[in-house]
Amino acid sequence: GSLDLAVLYTSDGVQLPAGAAWTGTLANGTAGTANCNNWTSNAAAVNGLTGSVNSTSGTWTNNLDQACSSMLRLICIEQ
Repeated sequence: GSLDLAVLYTSDGVQLPAGAAWTGTLANGTAGTANCNNWTSNAAAVNGLTGSVNSTSGTWTNNLDQACSSMLRLICIEQ
């Protein structure tokens, strides 16, 4: 789904740089299958789903797959 405001800050109030963050979540809010083997792999040959932290559309959780070796922040989503 969409957001009224982009995810621009960490839980500590630190502003995030524009870019990607791990989500493992599809735009409809369900878990995706690209999740770095349930977040246990940092292999370049394995992918995880990322979102765009400066987006308010569905791409805030579901932007593109990236190699699990990428050093990105993690956005935790609770239902």
